[in-house]
Parts: sequence; C-alpha cells; structure tokens
Amino acid sequence: MACQIDFEPASPLLKEQVMDASISALVNASTQMQQTQVAQSAQILVLKKAMDLQAAGALALLQALPGNLPLASSGNLGTQVNAMA
Repeated sequence: MACQIDFEPASPLLKEQVMDASISALVNASTQMQQTQVAQSAQILVLKKAMDLQAAGALALLQALPGNLPLASSGNLGTQVNAMA
C-alpha cells in the first residue's frame, strides 16, 4: 500500500520559498548535466585521438616489416613456411 503525503506550507511566503528551492534545484541539476555532457564529449575526443595515434603507430610498424622473402630452395628448413625470428 503506497502512502502519499500532501505537503502544504502554512504560509504563502513559505510556499514561495519551497517553489524557489525546487526551481533552483532543477536549474542546478540541468547545469550539472550539461557540464557532464561537455566533459564526456571531451573525453571521447581524447580517446579517439589516442586510438588514431595507436593506429598510425601500428601501421608504421607493419610497413617497416620486410616484404616477401623467398623460400629456401634446398635443405630441411625454410622450404615450406617462411618464418622469421
């Protein structure tokens, strides 16, 4: 069973103060949400930049690898699989 409490201030002045407080709380919550959204957007941009830098570094490493090396033509090693250490 839900219990509902009706709050009715005793004076009009008190009622106005309660309204002002609730409006102020709403404005503060809205401001905090906007600040959080801006901070999250900045964090996402930093993350994307870091990922782009990592991708560029990985690509540079891959391009630094030597091209296709020929397989050995004789012997037991290197005639089937081209492996480098």
